[in-house]
Amino acid sequence: KKVFAIIGIVAAVSVIAVTIYLIGIIGTLDELDLDNLINYEQTSMIYDNQDNLITSIHGVENRIYVPLSQIPKHVQNAFIAVEDVRFYSHPGFDIRRMFGSLLQNIKARDIVAGAGTITQQVIRNTVLSFEQTIDRKVKEILLAWQLEQKYSKDQILELYLNIVYFGKGAYGIEAASKTYFGKSASELTIAEGALLAGIIKNPNRNSPFIDMERSLERKDLSIDLMVKNGFLSPDEGEKAKNEDIQFAEDVKPSYVHGYFVDLALEEAASILNVKQEELYTGGYRIYTTMNQELQEYAEQLYSQEDLFPKSPVSGEISEAALVVMDTGTGELQAVMGGR
Repeated sequence: KKVFAIIGIVAAVSVIAVTIYLIGIIGTLDELDLDNLINYEQTSMIYDNQDNLITSIHGVENRIYVPLSQIPKHVQNAFIAVEDVRFYSHPGFDIRRMFGSLLQNIKARDIVAGAGTITQQVIRNTVLSFEQTIDRKVKEILLAWQLEQKYSKDQILELYLNIVYFGKGAYGIEAASKTYFGKSASELTIAEGALLAGIIKNPNRNSPFIDMERSLERKDLSIDLMVKNGFLSPDEGEKAKNEDIQFAEDVKPSYVHGYFVDLALEEAASILNVKQEELYTGGYRIYTTMNQELQEYAEQLYSQEDLFPKSPVSGEISEAALVVMDTGTGELQAVMGGR
C-alpha cells in the first residue's frame, strides 16, 4: 500500500508539474493570424571584411503565392505521401509518428527521423526558430494544434505549399516549378510534382541542379510512397517513373557577388547548424572576409570577353575560376566560380 501511495504521489506531482509547465508555455504564445504567417520573412544582411554591407538576401524575391485550386491534386498528394500521410486525420500533430520516430532515433542513437507534420512545418517555418529545444518543440505542437482549430486543412496545405523552400532561392511551389521546369505549378505532371516533393527534405543536396542522380532517386521514392498510400495505382506509378522530365536552364543567383555569397551562406549555415533557407528569412547579420575592391575587380576582369579566348575546337569562350586568399590567415578575399 505504501508503494502504491508513493507512486500515486509521484504521479500526481508529475501531472501538476507538467500542467504548470504547459500553462507557462501557453502564456507565451501569440494569437495566430494567417496574414502574419504568410508575411513571415525577415531580411538577412551580408557584410565584407570592413563591415560594409555587401547585399541583403530574402526569400520573398522568388516566392509567388498561388491558391490551392491552382495546384493539381496529384501534386498535393505527392507532398502528403512524402511529408505527412495522415495529414487529413490528425489534429496538427501525429502521435503514431512521434512514437515511431522516437523508436528509430533510439535504435540509431541519433536524430535520424523527425515527427513534424505539415502543420508543424508551417509553424516551424514561420513563427518559430529552428533551434532544437524542448520548449520550442512543445510550442510547435501547441501552435500546430491552435492552427488546426482556426483554419481548415486545405488552408494549411495551401500555406505549406507556398512557404516551403525548394533550393535555388525558390520559396513555394510556384517559384519552384518555374525554377526547375520553366512552367506554372498548375502544369506540373505527376513525376514533376513527385520530384519537387523529394527536394524539400534537403534542398541543398536533393536539387536536380546539384545532384541529378540523387534527385531522380528521390522522385522515384516519392512515387513509391504515393502508390503505397493509395494515391496512385502501381501502373500509374510505373508510368510516372518512366516519364521524361524536361528541366529549365540552371540560372545563377541574381544577387551581388554571387559566387562569394554562395560560399558564405553555405559556411554560415554549417556554423549555425541551421538549414540554408533560414538564412534568407531569419534576419541574420553575416560578416565575411570579402575584400569588395578585389571581388569587384575580379568580376570586371571576367566580364571582358577578349581576356577569354575561344576554343579552336568547339568555338566556345574559355571558362575560368579564381580564389584570392590571404595566406597568412587563410581568409578568402575574392572568389570567382565561372563566367
